[in-house]
Amino acid sequence: MKQNGLAIEVLIEYIVIEDYGTKIMNFLAKELGPFTVLEHFQSFYRFKLNAAVSIGKLFGTFEDNVIFAFYFES
Repeated sequence: MKQNGLAIEVLIEYIVIEDYGTKIMNFLAKELGPFTVLEHFQSFYRFKLNAAVSIGKLFGTFEDNVIFAFYFES
């Protein structure tokens, strides 16, 4: 419900998106090393990883860890 201001749903969506973005960035830093955030707009992120990370390592890391990183890590 909105009354001359920010709708609570929009605020909650923003908080959730930013929280997941932080979790993704922490995961990338921990598992793949340094990276740069090239773009961030709403729920869209674009990252640039260190050139030494192979595509195989990237996909292997996500396959092995992504579920645990988001759902079981505090």
